[in-house]
Amino acid sequence: MSWAATLGLGARIVRCEGVRRAGAARRVFATGRMGGGELPASASMVYVTIDSREAAAKLAAGLVEGKLVACVNVVPGVESLYWWDGKVQSDSEVLMIMKTRTDMVQDVVAHVNAHHPYDLAECIAVPVTDGSAKYLDWVRDSTLPPPSRRE
Repeated sequence: MSWAATLGLGARIVRCEGVRRAGAARRVFATGRMGGGELPASASMVYVTIDSREAAAKLAAGLVEGKLVACVNVVPGVESLYWWDGKVQSDSEVLMIMKTRTDMVQDVVAHVNAHHPYDLAECIAVPVTDGSAKYLDWVRDSTLPPPSRRE
């Protein structure tokens, strides 16, 4: 595993490992550009774990219908091992992977916190650093416009 992946710096830096000049890797990471192209939309992926497929479907429906996210992948069969109440716990959970605009992440977090069955919901976001321009445009177009452009 590369140092960039270990630090969670994302695929954009990992792809720059072959570059002998560290400045080039920093420039790619800082500008959000690879190969000179601009990303068409500032997108993020939001990860949430939940206790059942039914609960995931209900939460996903509210997020998609409310246009807070463009898409939710529901991945059953995730085993989680974690600290809770002073001891290590293990549970079978469902992972939800959501795609949204970065400026919508806090709205997604608020919705998850208001509708999630856990006392403390896992809800973490990771910026999308590269991808299909058409797909990222679709994510942007499938979510609410930024507050400054809403009527």
